[in-house]
Amino acid sequence: MLATILAAAPAAAQGAHTDQPEAIKQLQQARFPQPVLVGTLTGWPVILPGANYERVGRVGGVFKPANDDAQLVFRYKGHLVALPLDQVALVGAMVKAVDTDRGDLDKLPVFTPAGGGWLPKTASVRIGLDKKY
Repeated sequence: MLATILAAAPAAAQGAHTDQPEAIKQLQQARFPQPVLVGTLTGWPVILPGANYERVGRVGGVFKPANDDAQLVFRYKGHLVALPLDQVALVGAMVKAVDTDRGDLDKLPVFTPAGGGWLPKTASVRIGLDKKY
């Protein structure tokens, strides 16, 4: 019975103002997804995996394309790039690009906000915790 309650808790805690498609919920479930306001994420450092917490950018916001899952947008090497929310995790007051290295980031296309919209700072999204937490 306790397992049933715990399994249902993350979906129930999502709330009415959460932009969280099913695909992201399923992928992040193993990382204990936490609700976080977009305004809280803005300005947080984006780091790469590894023990030294190498900073590669700062969160600029969360963009929701019209026909796709929400993306975390950040500045990398002078231009904006975006990663789907299922490819990032929270590490304290930082956002980690999971399973990503500099080579992967170098291959990302320049982000252009078309065909969707920026989520407001008061919107809530769910992002998993880094497995070390």
